[in-house]
Amino acid sequence: MSKIVVSRQELQAAALFVSNDEARHVLNGVLIEVREQMTAPLIVASDGKRLVTIESQAEQRGLIEEGKTYFTEQNLFIIRTDMIEQILFVSKKSGAKNNPWIMFEYSQSSSRLAVTFIGTEAYLGWDSGAIIEGNFPDWRKTLPEPQLLRGRQRTSWR
Repeated sequence: MSKIVVSRQELQAAALFVSNDEARHVLNGVLIEVREQMTAPLIVASDGKRLVTIESQAEQRGLIEEGKTYFTEQNLFIIRTDMIEQILFVSKKSGAKNNPWIMFEYSQSSSRLAVTFIGTEAYLGWDSGAIIEGNFPDWRKTLPEPQLLRGRQRTSWR
């Protein structure tokens, strides 16, 4: 079971980019991605035209394997839009201004998702149905290589 912490604001920002097109069901949610050697989870969402990737600023200490400074296993899961809305609602009602951190615990083998709102006693859990089955498109292929951006700056949007 993987444990990943993100902030309410990061999740809320990504939710703005989620698709509502039923033909592309894997875009109807927010991807939470952790890959080996990463120090922070990525939150990714797209509606097929726009894409957002957010590197979480939440501290992951205690969630990463003892003695390491990065994640040692890969974990990707797509949380359905209606579940994101429930998570954001509960987070706001349980005092998100003072405690904006949300911890996801996901087990790929059982498809169980548990959500804990750090600093509060609020908790949500789903045995199934919260996660979209399927593969999120390879969003990395849509972004330019970092070395191509060096030295170039856009000064006008005309």
